[in-house]
Amino acid sequence: MDLKNKIKLWVQGQLVTMPRGAKKKLADYLKITPTQLTRLLNLEAGKEPRSMQADEFLKIVEFFGKWPDNLMPSIFPDSRKQHLLAMFDSVSPEWQQAIIAMVEALVQSSKRP
Repeated sequence: MDLKNKIKLWVQGQLVTMPRGAKKKLADYLKITPTQLTRLLNLEAGKEPRSMQADEFLKIVEFFGKWPDNLMPSIFPDSRKQHLLAMFDSVSPEWQQAIIAMVEALVQSSKRP
């Protein structure tokens, strides 16, 4: 699946979890009509799609307040740290200690000649 379709699936998934009227609010936020948003998010073969512009993608991310979960964090260098910290925060304190120990060992081994 290409990047555009991954983004569209993520947006659709976000909208499903929101209250009724969220799609209209997103369309208003993007300053497009709900019909244009439907075409923008369309994944069906044979339907006329609308291309997503880069500024629209950034506004969508801003609207939802987060980056798409299904994208590789390495695509966005600034978000790699955020992604790493989010994963770190999601595990138990015991696992956090183990992760810190592993990273410290990696740092020490890279300093050796």
